[in-house]
Amino acid sequence: MQKKVRSHSALLLLLAPVLAIGSSFLVAGSANATVKTAKNVKPTITVCKSISASLHFTINGKLMSLNKECSAVAGKAGINHITESWAPASYRNLESISVSPSAARVGTSVKTATATVRLTAHGAATVRFVNAKVVTEVINRVTGHATGTGTIEVCKTATSDDWVQGSFPFTISAGGATVGTVSVPVNSCSGPVSVPAGTVTVTESNEFPYYVSSVSSYPTLAVGSATLYGGAGQQVLPSDASGGSASFTVNATQDVTAIFNNSTSLGAYKVCKVLANDQGSLAGSVFNYNVGWVFTPPTAGSSAISWSGTASVVD
Repeated sequence: MQKKVRSHSALLLLLAPVLAIGSSFLVAGSANATVKTAKNVKPTITVCKSISASLHFTINGKLMSLNKECSAVAGKAGINHITESWAPASYRNLESISVSPSAARVGTSVKTATATVRLTAHGAATVRFVNAKVVTEVINRVTGHATGTGTIEVCKTATSDDWVQGSFPFTISAGGATVGTVSVPVNSCSGPVSVPAGTVTVTESNEFPYYVSSVSSYPTLAVGSATLYGGAGQQVLPSDASGGSASFTVNATQDVTAIFNNSTSLGAYKVCKVLANDQGSLAGSVFNYNVGWVFTPPTAGSSAISWSGTASVVD
């Protein structure tokens, strides 16, 4: 009788050792077949500028200094934010922002100097910021003052602060002289005020307990130095704290919007209960108190804010 010989080649192939080599692996006994592992590739954002001067940008909150025309950085899959955060004084007029390919563009805002793009895991996009040269001031040899005029508008906001209400008085000055005064209601803007080209200072009068918590502008880079009062961790301000001021660069024929955001300096109260020495039987009892307060804002056109309720104290 002829005996059958069973082949063990398939079994030997399955038992062959696996040798890891770099980014690929070889299976012994399988004709040196090579299988490459996939690499995790991040999307790329190329940021470009239109001027030779160095500019500063933030990409998803991380600072980048751009010295050459374009530079590529790693982005993330999903939404990315690219913001021009600083430019030389002579180029602080951001004219346009473009995104290529257009399919990656979510939105752009010259007002906030920001481009928003959406990228896939292996995607790429180019964002170009175009800055224009600021008009040079011409000094009159006789008077020594800059020629030409522009306008400035003052806006008042109160982000996430329902306490701030009424109208706030502002003084606009240039060259050490007052050129205008305006009263601006919350979430409103004044009309344009004509000012000489150059540095213009806008000062908000003291309206304690309100204080200026931030200042911005449009165009975004028009705002210069600012003096603010209050801030994180400062709950109570001195009663003589100034409202705040900021300087703005206004070019000839240009309209600049100065935006002052206010917050309220708040206090706190505490209700405590103390038992007499012979009243130990009341320990652990709950005591209720009627509590109320009225706040009268100092600004014109505002109305009083009041509240009443119950406070409970466990002794």
